[in-house]
Amino acid sequence: MLLIYVYATFMYVLLCQQAASTSHHRQMAASVDRKQLSREIQELRVELSQKNLRLESIEADCQRKVAELEQKLGETLSQRQLLQVS
Repeated sequence: MLLIYVYATFMYVLLCQQAASTSHHRQMAASVDRKQLSREIQELRVELSQKNLRLESIEADCQRKVAELEQKLGETLSQRQLLQVS
């Protein structure tokens, strides 16, 4: 009878250790996953920031080109009016 009790106690301790080990591994895996996700989010933030800067640059170029074209249009219309009056 004592042998059965010792065996049952041993098995219970073994199962508790395995459960604790499994729980610890799950916690470590979750921690690693959180760190990986945090790194990926940071990389995405950097990428988004770079794309925003590129878009701002493109927008500035487009505005400059529009201003140049508007100026040329104004000059062309003025020349046209002068030619029509002559």
